[in-house]
Formats: sequence, C-alpha cells, structure tokens
Amino acid sequence: MKLFQRIKDILLTPSATWALIEAEETDTTRIFTGYVMNIALVPAIASFIGMSFFGIGIDGERVRSPLLSGLTNAIVSYLLSLIMIYLLAKMANKMAPTFGGRQDPLMALKLIAYSSTAAMLGGIFSVFPSYAALGFAPTLYSVFLLARGIPVLMKSAPDRTITYTSILLIATMVSGTLI
Repeated sequence: MKLFQRIKDILLTPSATWALIEAEETDTTRIFTGYVMNIALVPAIASFIGMSFFGIGIDGERVRSPLLSGLTNAIVSYLLSLIMIYLLAKMANKMAPTFGGRQDPLMALKLIAYSSTAAMLGGIFSVFPSYAALGFAPTLYSVFLLARGIPVLMKSAPDRTITYTSILLIATMVSGTLI
C-alpha cells in the first residue's frame, strides 16, 4: 500500500476502496506504522506550527505557545490520537455482533484507521489557529467514510449502519473531549 495513493483512493472513490481494503492482506503493525502513524502526524505538526509560530490573537495581541510547550503538546496529542484509533477499533469490533456484523479485530482497525483519513487531514487547518474550526468539514466526511465502510468490513446489517455509525461517532466525540 502506498500512503498517498491510499489517501487519494479513500477520499475520492470510497466504495471501490473499501472493497480493496477488505481483500487486502495486511496486519495491525503495517496499518499502524505504514498509515496511522503517518497520517496522525498531520494535525500534531500543524497545531505545533500554528500555536508556536502563528499563535492566536487575544485583545489585539498575538499569543504564541513557547516552542517546548508546543512540542510537548504535539507529541502528547499525537500519542493520544494513536491510542484513540486503537481504542475505537476495539470498540467497533466488540459492537459488531450487536449490529448483525462479525467480530474481526483487523477489519475494525482498518475501518477506524482509514475512515479517519479526512478528519486527520483536516487537522492541517490548525496551522492557522484562527481557521482551525474549518477542520470540522473534513471530519464530517470521515463520518461518511465510516458509514460506507461498516457494512463492507464489519459485515453489519445495512439497515443498522446508521445506528452503528452514530454510536461510534458519539464514542469518538466523548473520547476526543476527554483527551
């Protein structure tokens, strides 16, 4: 799997790409090291640059994070993103039978890792903290990707996809808020 090709494919042709992802021979380590660890760098680095170099305007003054604080924040947010993807994959796997699907830890990791692509890339808006909220639009597209991937990878009942997606979305929001 080529990183940039996979990003392009999942964003532009998700239906065909989910079928390829399902059939793809891979393992957890390759998904994490070849994809998740790379794509999770985008929001971490963007927020570091944004807060440490550009900062935010408060009362007419530009407030920036000190470099060491910004770097620490970037590393912590990066690690928490990796943990969050892992935990959401575990949750997606455990929930599968509830929605007429099958448990498969590798497919659940594929689902969460690849459906989070748009949201992770949306983190690029954090380079300019004033525009960071624009990252919400790509996050909505990640929800669409998740909904398209659930019946393919987790084999859930198609009529239960919206509920399955909604519960995973709520879990993502809660864990994101806690983080």
